[in-house]
Amino acid sequence: KFKGKNPIDEEEPKGPCQICFRKNHTAASCWYRFKKNYVPNQTPNRRSAYIAENGGHRDEAWYLDSGATNHISNDFNNLNISSEYKGSDQLAVGNGTKLKIVSVGHSLLSTLDSHTSAHIKLNHILYVPEITKNLISISQLLHDNDVSIEFHKTCCVVKDKRRGSVLLKGIAKDGLYKLLSLPHDSSQFKSILLSSIT
Repeated sequence: KFKGKNPIDEEEPKGPCQICFRKNHTAASCWYRFKKNYVPNQTPNRRSAYIAENGGHRDEAWYLDSGATNHISNDFNNLNISSEYKGSDQLAVGNGTKLKIVSVGHSLLSTLDSHTSAHIKLNHILYVPEITKNLISISQLLHDNDVSIEFHKTCCVVKDKRRGSVLLKGIAKDGLYKLLSLPHDSSQFKSILLSSIT
């Protein structure tokens, strides 16, 4: 009988797992990593982001975050449609700091699937200028789109559930999954987005 520690578990995971939101393991060792139809059951009680911190270099890429309760951007131009945030909530980040939410908006990401005009909807993006990384909330992404996410050691893929086609790809970088950038025409997205919201 093996009684030693698993070498994967020796490092202290930061925040909850990016797949199931449970603590004490990472996405690389999650039981649900290859379950195509798994949707995490998470009821957020406050706005939070576990991998992001304030200050430092601003990154323009999008990162998948299992600890984020909302999509979060440091760039106002990432919101195709937006309105001023009038609530009193602040965004709590991993180091305990609370950051001001300036606006809330919506956007679309273009996809790699050339056979369809499908877009990934990003609803309720919080514009927080002080955040260093743009974050896509995994739970919100799965709730708002008919997609699944597969995490692998060096990469991740977002797939259309019905067709199985790959819509987005990401690479593992410094313990996070960074989505590969896709060009988009914001005026085209704005008209598509307006028709999908109303």
